[in-house]
Formats: sequence, structure tokens, C-alpha cells
Amino acid sequence: MRRVVASALVVLLGTSASGAWAQQVSPALLEAARQAYQQGQLRQAEILAPAQVPAASETDWNNLAQLRVWDHIVCKTKDGEWHRGNFVAFSEEALSLRVGKRDVGLRRGDVVRVSLLGPPNRVKAALIGLGIGFAGGAIITAAAFRGAEDGAAAYSLLVGWLFGGIGAGVGAAAAPRSQTVIYRAKP
Repeated sequence: MRRVVASALVVLLGTSASGAWAQQVSPALLEAARQAYQQGQLRQAEILAPAQVPAASETDWNNLAQLRVWDHIVCKTKDGEWHRGNFVAFSEEALSLRVGKRDVGLRRGDVVRVSLLGPPNRVKAALIGLGIGFAGGAIITAAAFRGAEDGAAAYSLLVGWLFGGIGAGVGAAAAPRSQTVIYRAKP
């Protein structure tokens, strides 16, 4: 079934007008990919996470076999455009992903890089925000009350924790997603 999906993608993308690097993918191809996934043709045990895969060359197009249907990926094309969406299928000639509500096909020759998006590390980002916020709030408050009575130090710590909490919230909310490069075209 997987070979049928890959062949259908090659035929679909091979018949487009020259110069068109992205197009709508047929609903039949998308349905075939979904059925292959649901029927267990793509067994979980056979698909390894990128961290578990032995060190392979990033320039090998077959690295895309690591991806599971609906994994979040980012693709960069030769013309500098970024396509962020969900992985659907790939073949020797093309890659298919769902961007928003439409399916996009990218020719292998036009793809410069494919990266798998992992979950954001919110704890790390929150701790960094906490540290920056606390330090900034405490230092600014201490400088403002320089030479004041003994209560200034406690007030400085209180404001530091307040700004630290704000910094932690902003850090957790703005945490970037981790990216693992799956494929990179040869220069």
C-alpha cells in the first residue's frame, strides 16, 4: 500500500506544468495515505524517532521514512519559502504535507531542508524568564532605593519575585519548538 501511495504521488507531481513547484494533492492520494496509516502498514515499531536513528547522512532523502503521518514539519524550498505543516507522504520524487486546510506537494529538487518540529521546552524557557525577571526587578528596585532604610532590601526581593513570575510566564508562553533536521539537500 505504501508503494501505491508513493507511486500515486510521483504520477500526480510528474504531470504538473513545469515551473510549478507546489500544488494541490489529490484527495485520493491523501485518503490512500490515511488508509495505509490506519491499516497498520506503517507500524509504530518500524518507525523510529529521530533521536533513536543511527547517525545517517542528513543528505539522504530516505531519512523522511522516519516521519510518521501527521508529524509537524517545516520545509524550506530553493526560493527561500518556508512551508510549515503536517507530513502526509513522500516518494523518490516528491514530498506531500498539509498546510492549513490544503495539501501541498513539493518536488524533491526544490526542497532544501526538512525539519521535524518537537515540543517546546517550556520549563527551560520559564526558568530562564524567571532568572532574568528576578534579576532585573531586584536590581532596578535596589538601585531606586539606594541608601534607603533596611526595608528596601525586602522590597527589592519582593519586586524581584514579582518580575520573575512575569518573566517565567512570558518565557513559557514564548518557548520555541525544538527542530531536528531530517533532510538537507547537498550544496
